[in-house]
Amino acid sequence: MTKSRLWLPLSCVPLLGSFACLPAESPIPDWRTMAEERIEAHRKGDFTLPNEGPEGAVKIHVELDRHEFAFGTALANHVMRDDHPMREPYLDFVRTYFNTVVSENEMKWYTIEPERHLRDYRTAERFMDFALENDMKVRGHTLFWAKEQWVDDWVKELSDEDLRWHVKTHLDNTVNRFKGRIWAWDVNNEMIAGDFYKNRLGSEIREYFYRRAQELDPEATYFVNDYAMLADSSYDNPRFAAYLEQIQNFLDNDVPVGGIGIQEHQAARFTDSEEGHPRLDPFVIWDRLDRLAEFGLPIHITEVSFPTECPDRRAEELEIFFHVMFAHEAVEAILLWGFWRRAHFLGNQAPLFGEDFDILPAGERFIRLMEKDFHTEKEISLEGHDAPRFRGFYGDYSVRWLDRDGEVLQEDKVSFRRE
Repeated sequence: MTKSRLWLPLSCVPLLGSFACLPAESPIPDWRTMAEERIEAHRKGDFTLPNEGPEGAVKIHVELDRHEFAFGTALANHVMRDDHPMREPYLDFVRTYFNTVVSENEMKWYTIEPERHLRDYRTAERFMDFALENDMKVRGHTLFWAKEQWVDDWVKELSDEDLRWHVKTHLDNTVNRFKGRIWAWDVNNEMIAGDFYKNRLGSEIREYFYRRAQELDPEATYFVNDYAMLADSSYDNPRFAAYLEQIQNFLDNDVPVGGIGIQEHQAARFTDSEEGHPRLDPFVIWDRLDRLAEFGLPIHITEVSFPTECPDRRAEELEIFFHVMFAHEAVEAILLWGFWRRAHFLGNQAPLFGEDFDILPAGERFIRLMEKDFHTEKEISLEGHDAPRFRGFYGDYSVRWLDRDGEVLQEDKVSFRRE
């Protein structure tokens, strides 16, 4: 995250007080100690700075500007319009606290081509321009959506021959259009329960999507992406087993699947369960992630929301979730699926900011994570040190050389990456 335009300083964020609407029972015990140990081991390193500063420098101030880890959010197109009254606070928050973005809807086929042969990439390009102007990674979501309910009527009405032609044309046009600008693509969203293209064009179409996309843009990473994988219950155990089998089958057939996506839009289930959705357990989640990590592929938490009527509970659930996911070595990204009440598909159930962009407890907690828990800022004396050292999160740093009065003599940029 860049600190150049701090949206809300930590000193202005009150610590959360009342959790009256949280259940009396505590979250799973001892998870936090394990999470902190994992974060310390996997997200931090010991770094050495050159002791070659300007004459008169007696200490160095180092501060993390941007994480190597991908903290991201989905962006809503309507808020990005020039005439939207909340455009600036919305985008300022994105610039300050995220290094990765995904368009909520503008890169989906039904948005790009709402009518046959009427393709329009303008809103997708506006989103892309913002991302690249701010040096952000972009997840492409999604080339296809396997569930029939999200396929346009005009596509459903095509003959199989025409459908095959349109599928290839859309894939070629879209991947080529954004070639070199996309970090990762969701290729055929939600294939565990979705089978529209498979039913119409045969099972080999799924492999074709990946092979062709990788052929067109070999620099991007191509993901599977699905939901209901994290809880331990009869509801989603079969889904998780099916996901493992699906990924293994792709890899056995040399399909260029490069990453594993996990959606969780019912993430407010650590402190209590929601109706029809079993409780989340950090240790079960780590076990699931361990099993997925055996494939040797990066894992992205591609879409996460925290729906609950209780604002304080939403804050608590968000903190647990981020710590649990950030703690697992194979997880490379966590993306909120929006953060503002008027730009969130779950409305008032899941935002970090209210109707008038007033900050909610979950927003306060998120800022505290980014500015304190997952942040590094240190001062290091140069006296008696041949090579100044410090321990911090992997990422990009500002290094300021200070004189005895604390004046900045020189500022450098340096990056530390996890090997």
